[in-house]
Amino acid sequence: MKPTVRPIVLAAALAGLALSCGGGGGGAYGGATAPNPPAATTPTTSDPGTTVVGILGDRGASSFSPDPVTAKMGQKVQWRNQDGIVHRIVQDKAGSGDNGGGDPYGGNPGGSAPTPGDGFDGGDMVPGAMSSAMSLSTQGTIRYHCAIHPSMTGSIVVQ
Repeated sequence: MKPTVRPIVLAAALAGLALSCGGGGGGAYGGATAPNPPAATTPTTSDPGTTVVGILGDRGASSFSPDPVTAKMGQKVQWRNQDGIVHRIVQDKAGSGDNGGGDPYGGNPGGSAPTPGDGFDGGDMVPGAMSSAMSLSTQGTIRYHCAIHPSMTGSIVVQ
């Protein structure tokens, strides 16, 4: 190879290498974007007559809409995750006065009838997912929060 051709071949090889390594991606560091979250295994629609509470994000007492929920005995409530991250709605432990202490589930797993003093657990909800419908069978105020983000609080007034 002639000495004048070498620099051209070297420059072409370096340009090809630079182009092959610079791929788009769009992630924070130029890599691939994060994969889509797993598909929700919970319902994405509600039955007529069911009150749907939107999960808006970690906004303290303004994390849910509507809040408080006013419902009649026998009515059902579901939560829809309208935020971009996973949330888990659980009933506050009866008499605990705080959202993080003790057993926040109250021993009554999700899907069963929440009553003041018992607990419910809506399970992990990916963005766009809904909890199971929960029947309200006892009058009173039910306080709940996100088990992942305990500052997210809300309540249901059952009449």
